[in-house]
Amino acid sequence: MSDKTAPHDALAARQYCIAFLVLAAPSFLNDFAYMATNGTYGVYLVDYGSRILVLGLCFLWPLSRAIAMERLEPGWGTGLALLCVAVIPALGRLSNYLLERPFVDLTGIGGLFSFPAIGDPALYWLDLSVGLFAVALSEELIFRKFALRWLESVGRTPLQIVVISAFVFALIHWGSGPGRVLYTFVAGMFYMTAYFHLRRLWPMVFAHWIENFLTFGPANL
Repeated sequence: MSDKTAPHDALAARQYCIAFLVLAAPSFLNDFAYMATNGTYGVYLVDYGSRILVLGLCFLWPLSRAIAMERLEPGWGTGLALLCVAVIPALGRLSNYLLERPFVDLTGIGGLFSFPAIGDPALYWLDLSVGLFAVALSEELIFRKFALRWLESVGRTPLQIVVISAFVFALIHWGSGPGRVLYTFVAGMFYMTAYFHLRRLWPMVFAHWIENFLTFGPANL
């Protein structure tokens, strides 16, 4: 490696790290606001506000915008990308049934807040469509794309990238209880494994939205 390349790589690594940490911070802090507004529609307002903040910062801040708009060399083809859209949500829900639900049933330890049911049908479907899509887009941008660019820039192996990113992703769900942290850690490994090979964000966003829709939608899976 030349003397000119090494400083450039170090600078890129710092930029990826800074962008990831700044954008991830609201996801760790918003559970405090969820607890403060527990059981009221204020929980939704906090959720929407944090998503708008992150997405706005992501695309308005020049450093993060450059990373968000960066096109990676495609990996797996479109056929496998579509397969991931179908399979990854199923694996995520399976992880929930095998990990979080048995943990809560066994220990009785749940989350520190809850999202109340939305009685108005129009608001309910707005939340399931626009609201859940904002969740999927913001989290996939941060905990898959930004995390991958940061961890690759500091020389982490593929296994380390999958485990570290899944661990950080799981920790943002701390307010939902240890069972949720366990489940999202395993689900996060599925998502990052797929994204690592796909190098395309849209399948992960749609997979994430589908899983959330299955969880919070009429099927209540």
